[in-house]
Amino acid sequence: LINNASTERVVKVTLKGLSLSGELMGEQSTASAYWRSITPFTPTTPESFAATVPAESVTTFVGNIQSGDP
Repeated sequence: LINNASTERVVKVTLKGLSLSGELMGEQSTASAYWRSITPFTPTTPESFAATVPAESVTTFVGNIQSGDP
């Protein structure tokens, strides 16, 4: 996720046809710190999560996904 804005933003991500299992983690880069690990967190639901990303930052989220189709 890229936040080019000069203020932090709350982003909401919804998955279609997939579900999350376990915690999400990742890395974040800002002007003051590159490739900093983010604190693992539990998704809001198996199909969605929300996160606050800093101003002018790049954030990568990583997690386990499962297909929603049998």
